[in-house]
Amino acid sequence: DLKDPQKSIPCGTIAATLTTSAIYYALALLFGASITGPVLRDKYGRSLDSSMIAALLSWPSPWIVITGSFLSTFGAALQCLCSAPRLLQSIAKDDVIPELMNHFLDNLLITALIAEFAILLGAVDKIAEILDFFFLMCYAFVNLICTLHSLLKVPNWRPRFRYYHWSLSLTGAALCFFIMFASHWQYAVFSIILTFVIYKYVEWKGAKKEWGDGIRGLALSTAQYSLLKVEDKDPHPKNWRPQLLVLVYDSFWSNSIMDKRNVNLINLAGQLKAGRGLAIVVALIKGSNWNCGDQQKAEEVKERIQHEMLRVHLRGFGKTLLFDENQMDGCFATLFQSIGIGGLKPNTVLMNWPKIEEENAVFAVELVEAVANDECIMLAKGITEFPSSSSDRLTGYIDIWWILLDGDLLMLTAFLLKQHKIWRGCKLRIFAIAEIPGKNVELKAMLQKYIYMLRIDATVFIVDDNVNHEDALETS
Repeated sequence: DLKDPQKSIPCGTIAATLTTSAIYYALALLFGASITGPVLRDKYGRSLDSSMIAALLSWPSPWIVITGSFLSTFGAALQCLCSAPRLLQSIAKDDVIPELMNHFLDNLLITALIAEFAILLGAVDKIAEILDFFFLMCYAFVNLICTLHSLLKVPNWRPRFRYYHWSLSLTGAALCFFIMFASHWQYAVFSIILTFVIYKYVEWKGAKKEWGDGIRGLALSTAQYSLLKVEDKDPHPKNWRPQLLVLVYDSFWSNSIMDKRNVNLINLAGQLKAGRGLAIVVALIKGSNWNCGDQQKAEEVKERIQHEMLRVHLRGFGKTLLFDENQMDGCFATLFQSIGIGGLKPNTVLMNWPKIEEENAVFAVELVEAVANDECIMLAKGITEFPSSSSDRLTGYIDIWWILLDGDLLMLTAFLLKQHKIWRGCKLRIFAIAEIPGKNVELKAMLQKYIYMLRIDATVFIVDDNVNHEDALETS
């Protein structure tokens, strides 16, 4: 309700702080100079017949202090009775609390009842201690948000006060938390937990109508800051892990169900990622971006993909790509070159082996473009036989057939699968082809030492390159 809040609030706050501080310091000096030590340390005034020392020293009558205290308390109560109902009404407009509180008179009665109930408890001092912690929590988080916005250079954070610096906000937040834990750490922990519960409730209700979601804005700023710190170059091999681009294609996208192969492919991606890293699922749809019907179909497919990703706990993004058969090469080439942002982009392509003849052309273009962009390629054949995330835990073996230059990727893939609860009971077996006759023992010792250095538990088997068909069947 101020005419110029940006100017009045800083000036008024600083003036009020300086004025009250000067009064409190002056009272402390005057009381210390005019009252003897034993009386000054008598908190409840028993030596003065339970009288207030400030009232006895007041002029011209002790009733001056009593009347002033009453008027001050009454004024603060009226201020709260005016502000609290309006605050409840504003929160109700954002659908955080029931619409019953969308009327000022109802909120006024609720506020009065709460205040009266607290008074009737007869423990105002105890209630005041708890309320102080919530005020301190409010001040602390306001200061923290100001600090983070200043450090992250958020565009909509433009403080007009010329002497503001983020270190002042950080100091204020630290002092608030220090006072809380120094006075009563149990109340401090309880206040923090309750504040977190209230925040999660507001987040669940989705209150983003008028005042926006501050945490989302902070998350976007943090994500931008982190992405700029990630260098756009190949990571060190020790830090490399598959960042999946999952390509799902169906020549006949249904409006109600998804092909089981595509569902199981998303399941496999979820088991490989175990909720970590980057995953982008792209549904390939034949159609035109200029056709409203194709666009609506693409949105429906995108929603189903996001639903499946949520069901298998695959964190990432679901997207759709409309392409024309005559522009297939250009569409897929653009997809592989532009997907991701900065250093955060997919490095591994996961796709199904074609089942019908109509899928061969799309599969061939996907394969060629993935190779052209130096992507690791994972082809899932017989994906319908793979276990879903709701299946029983498996027991048995995961066999790795060591291939030159690809053995590391195969072992890493098997190791990541074992991190999921479905595959955790399986054991790893590594089969290597002995290309040089008579070197089986040396090759096995080398592989055993290598997987030991990688801290992966697996059993190594050496297979001669001249193995007959019956031995191969027995091994498989």
